[in-house]
Amino acid sequence: MECACYKILCYCRVLALAVLSLCACRHAEPEPPKEEDSLTIEFSEKYVSNKASEFSMDVIANCDWSFSLDANWAYIIEPRTQYHGSKALVIGVLKNDMTSERTATFEFNYSKGTKVLKVTQTAFEVYLNISEKDVLFGYRKAEKVIRVTSNCGWDAKSSKDWLVVRPITGLIGSFEITLGAEANEEMTDRSAEVNIWNEKYGLSQIISVTQRGRNNVDVKDYVDEYGVNHGAGVVIDQLEWAPVNCGYHEADYPFGKIYQWGRKQGVGYHDSETGDPAPTAIADVWSGKNGDEEPETFYKYGEGSKFIYDWLKEGDNSFWNEGTEQNPIKNEAYDPCPNGWRVPTSYEFNQLLEATTRQWTTVGDSVNGLELSGKTNADHKLFFPAGGRINALDGLSYDRNVEGYYWTISASEGSSAYLYFFEGGVSVNLHGSRAGGCSLRCVKE
Repeated sequence: MECACYKILCYCRVLALAVLSLCACRHAEPEPPKEEDSLTIEFSEKYVSNKASEFSMDVIANCDWSFSLDANWAYIIEPRTQYHGSKALVIGVLKNDMTSERTATFEFNYSKGTKVLKVTQTAFEVYLNISEKDVLFGYRKAEKVIRVTSNCGWDAKSSKDWLVVRPITGLIGSFEITLGAEANEEMTDRSAEVNIWNEKYGLSQIISVTQRGRNNVDVKDYVDEYGVNHGAGVVIDQLEWAPVNCGYHEADYPFGKIYQWGRKQGVGYHDSETGDPAPTAIADVWSGKNGDEEPETFYKYGEGSKFIYDWLKEGDNSFWNEGTEQNPIKNEAYDPCPNGWRVPTSYEFNQLLEATTRQWTTVGDSVNGLELSGKTNADHKLFFPAGGRINALDGLSYDRNVEGYYWTISASEGSSAYLYFFEGGVSVNLHGSRAGGCSLRCVKE
């Protein structure tokens, strides 16, 4: 019995020694070294435009970190006071409306130090541009449209009461302003300036405006190409209209002559029943220079013209008007009106229709047409004969005593506006074939 107990005791001692030995071995193994804190940013510099924008940047870290920033125009979207480990950041910047660049510094702080990101934003490049800087008006009431293009907004002001500018303020983008001049009742020229500016950025543009005095206009009675003085014109709504059609002759051209757009010379109606002489010839499109063509030849439209249905191969919108629709300037080289008179604009025809009452009537025994009477003074009357037209394609005559077609100087995209009427109505149409032949009624310059 004692021997058995002794054996058990011995076995327990051996087992205890083995356990102690094993524990001693485990305690002796070295612990792995602790990983050092580290932080890396994807880039240290970033350049951005002056516009509001966002960009992303990766922060790779194995520790706690935070950031600080020295500018209020840059920011981190969804910021935290403390971060741990890697993070994809979204960084935003506000619009820079200053004329100098600026820099924001982001500092990413962790236990071993600081990593720095510098964000540089470009300056705001401001501009304020105008389409024209010099404007010339005749002595009559007139308007001129100027285009203003800006990325910073603007204000506008006229230096003289007789010159009105509207609107007087504009936003970012491209806008039209209208300069409106009252009629100059003085005999001498006068001038004004329109200042367009942005105070914040110190930008300014000046439009210089000159308006002619009455002594610069050769004020004459209507003296036609035959030397006949028809006296003063008929004044309706401050505009003086010629008393007869251009090319009128009592015996030969009772309806006036027929003109192709942009030409100095008119031709007859080309119909034996009307009595006025026909064109001496009808030919295809003229390929030479305006003014060099045969004066009494009617040129039909042909293939290859610069503008569709033009009588001239190389047409030009300025043949009757070297100015604009709002500020017409007579082109003396090709305008058929007598000295001191010019071809009217489509705007002036529209003004005339608004200022008059109308009726279809017959003058004498055989000339039908439209009679216009002033609304404010019914004694001021104009008679427009229904002169008909000559077709652009074949040179044949149509519609005399039935319809009236009257050219204007207004031109766009190779076509030209004209007044059209018949017994049942009247309108100003914007697109007419220039090779077609129409009547003309002049207005005083």
